[in-house]
Amino acid sequence: MAIDTRDKRASAGSLLAFEMLPLADGAVGLADRMQVGAMYCGIEAAAWSFGWDIEIEAYAGIDAKQSMRILLAILAGEVSGAGTETITFKDPAGTNTRVVATVDRRTDRTSVAVTPGNAAAGDDDWESEAETGITLRQAMAVCIAAAAGKLSGGKSPTISIKAAGGVAERISASVDEFGNRSNITLSLPSY
Repeated sequence: MAIDTRDKRASAGSLLAFEMLPLADGAVGLADRMQVGAMYCGIEAAAWSFGWDIEIEAYAGIDAKQSMRILLAILAGEVSGAGTETITFKDPAGTNTRVVATVDRRTDRTSVAVTPGNAAAGDDDWESEAETGITLRQAMAVCIAAAAGKLSGGKSPTISIKAAGGVAERISASVDEFGNRSNITLSLPSY
């Protein structure tokens, strides 16, 4: 039986204005997924209209490309520390830490450190890399799958997430009882 440990986990929510809390069995609540999906539409529209260097979070100086890196880490990257007071979200390859959040006993986020990587160049387009080997366009497809794709294996140690509205698997990951993700495999679309 999976244990819902959402009270032990946190996200980059205060900086990005959304709450992304995976359940212990790897599932994501529908309301959470719809809220995250709406945010992607906003980032996509901003990037399409103004370029990837448009500032999304002025206070933190985070642009659209950096926002995509953060969202990719939260939705499809490696997670460790779930079920503890410090949760770490890394990129899908597990090489770059993007978000470290600390929560207290009441589940309040007491600190959030975001490391979004380098800012976008003014000439970045959809084929520019969001992370090593992943274009911004592919990252968007993976994030939309995580937010709105069909999820299977929620009660098992391996989850699979299909493309939104499609049959292609986009994300496969190992998940423990606390919601920590490892062994991430992304099936990126080719354009």
